[in-house]
Amino acid sequence: MSTFAQTLDQILDTYWRLHPIEATHTGIHTHDAAMPDWSAAGQQARRDWQSHASAQLTRFADADLSHDERLDKQVLLAQMALFQIYDEWGYAKRAPALYIEQALNGLHFLLARPDQTAPQAVRDANLLARLSAIPPLLQQAQANLDPALIPPEFIEIALPNVKGAVGFIASLELPESFRAAHTLRSEEGLWEGVASEDKDPRKSLHVGEIATPEIAPDEVYVAVMASAINFNTVWTSIF
Repeated sequence: MSTFAQTLDQILDTYWRLHPIEATHTGIHTHDAAMPDWSAAGQQARRDWQSHASAQLTRFADADLSHDERLDKQVLLAQMALFQIYDEWGYAKRAPALYIEQALNGLHFLLARPDQTAPQAVRDANLLARLSAIPPLLQQAQANLDPALIPPEFIEIALPNVKGAVGFIASLELPESFRAAHTLRSEEGLWEGVASEDKDPRKSLHVGEIATPEIAPDEVYVAVMASAINFNTVWTSIF
């Protein structure tokens, strides 16, 4: 049988995985690239965790625990009872601000409590990952929210949150440069007079830092989560 400390660690490890924003806020940085899953499957995973964790905790009699362990047990069980109340009341169906706060806090906590042990490139990647996860999170909100159940006061609460979130995201500074595979305008005529089979992309493709370009009013920046050299890259490099 696991000790109370081991059981507590296992419970919290799963909690941080299911609640990555709370993990970042607490200083646990193993899930900094993740957003919470509010799909039906994600909500069920949290219910399963609560049920399993409650059963694990109640296996330990108070008389066998130290004062601090009893306090940890009581706090966790109370938190799980609160989660159950929210779930039974249908908070995810009634509270638009829930999703706005999750999106905004997911970004804010990364900036306010950064992982000081991680390279800046990793921190930037985590921030971009959470930015990219906002649209799916809002799609889950659309699927979950029931207009017939939302109190008017909750709408009034959510609207200023939306305005604040948009302003916060718009204020985020983009990097002045980024690392990419690219071709050079100065080598535009590199392949003039060269047979197609003799064009070597390794001579025209360059990998390095390039300046972040300015965009037009009808353009947007897109955070790319993964990239690779494909036929489009090679096609560009031989013309």
